[in-house]
Amino acid sequence: MIMNRFFFCLLLFLSCVRGLLAEDSSEQFLNAYQSYQQGEKLERDGSSPEALKKYKFAQSLLLEIEKNDPSWQKAVVEYRLKKTRDGIERLQGAGNSNDGIMTQYPIAPSDGGASTASPSTQAAPSISIVPPGAKSSSGVGLSSARDSSSEVRRLKRMLETLRGELKEAKDAISSEKNRTKDLENIKWVEERSNLEKQLQTTKDKDSALTEKLQKRDSWENDLKSLQKKLDDTVADKVAIEEEYQSRNRKRDDANAVLMKQLEEARKSV
Repeated sequence: MIMNRFFFCLLLFLSCVRGLLAEDSSEQFLNAYQSYQQGEKLERDGSSPEALKKYKFAQSLLLEIEKNDPSWQKAVVEYRLKKTRDGIERLQGAGNSNDGIMTQYPIAPSDGGASTASPSTQAAPSISIVPPGAKSSSGVGLSSARDSSSEVRRLKRMLETLRGELKEAKDAISSEKNRTKDLENIKWVEERSNLEKQLQTTKDKDSALTEKLQKRDSWENDLKSLQKKLDDTVADKVAIEEEYQSRNRKRDDANAVLMKQLEEARKSV
C-alpha cells in the first residue's frame, strides 16, 4: 500500500513538472517570437544594432528551449531558430559590408583643419540618411549619398528576403495541403481496398453456402430415391416370401395326398 502511494505521488510529481516545463517553454517561445518581431521592425526602421540584439536574444531563448525541453514543438522551434539565425547573419553581413565601404572611402573632418590622429585611431563615422533638399557640405553629401545607396540596397535585400520567406511559407502550406490530400487519398484507397476484400470474402462465403445447399438438395433427392428403392425391395422380398410359403404349403399338401394314395395302394395289395 505504501509503495502504491509512493508511485502515485511520483507520477503526479512528474506530470506536474512536465506541465511546468511545457508552460515555461511556451512562455519562452512567445518571448522569443516577440523579440524576433521587434528585431524585424527595428531592421526595417534602419536600427540594425538594436535589431541584432533582439535577434540574438530570441536566439538565446530558442536555444534554451532546445536544451531544456527538446520535445516541445521541435519543428516550430527549429524553423524559428533558422529564421532568427538568418536575420543575425544578414545584419552581420550588412555591417561588414558597410565597414568595408567606410574603410575604402574615409570621410574628411568637417572642421576643415588637418587631422593629427592616425587612421587607426579615428572613429568610424555613423551611417546617416540625409533627406532630399537638406544643406550639407560636399564631403558629407557624398558620404550621405553613399550611405543612402547602401541603405536602399539593404532595404531591397530585406524586401527580397521577405518575399522569399513569404514564398517559402506559401510553398510549405501548399506542400502540407498536398501532403494531407495525398495521405487522405492513400487512406481512402486502403479503406476501399479493404472493403472490396471484405465484399469479395462475403461473396465467396455466399457462393460456398449456396453450393452446399444445392448439394444438400441433391443429397435429399438421392436419399428419397434410395428410400423408394429400398421400400420396393422390401415389398418384393415380402411378396417373394409369401409366394415361397404358398409353394411350400402346396408341396406339403401334394406330398400328403401322395402319401395317402400310397398308403391306400398298399392296403389294397
